[in-house]
Amino acid sequence: MQSSADKGKNTKEFAIQFDKFVNSSVHVKLSGGRQVVGILRSHDALFNLVLDDAVETLTRGDEPATTRRLGQLICRGPCVLAVNPVHGSMQIENPFIDKE
Repeated sequence: MQSSADKGKNTKEFAIQFDKFVNSSVHVKLSGGRQVVGILRSHDALFNLVLDDAVETLTRGDEPATTRRLGQLICRGPCVLAVNPVHGSMQIENPFIDKE
């Protein structure tokens, strides 16, 4: 049986803190080239995400991007490559590409 002093020692802290993004819009990049924007409603330790009002952006080569509404979406953790907040971030030029 654990004492009250030992209970705090077994808690794990995750490197990625999604709690601050709950109920805000996020951009999720998935394996296979899929990209989704939606409102993060929930997440777990396995990186599974639940998004509401999700909209997928499809890009294929040089064709113009198309979007489709998905509604509520569950993104499986192994498929998630990146998660960015929609608000509070900005797109910059790639500093590693030669401009010449």
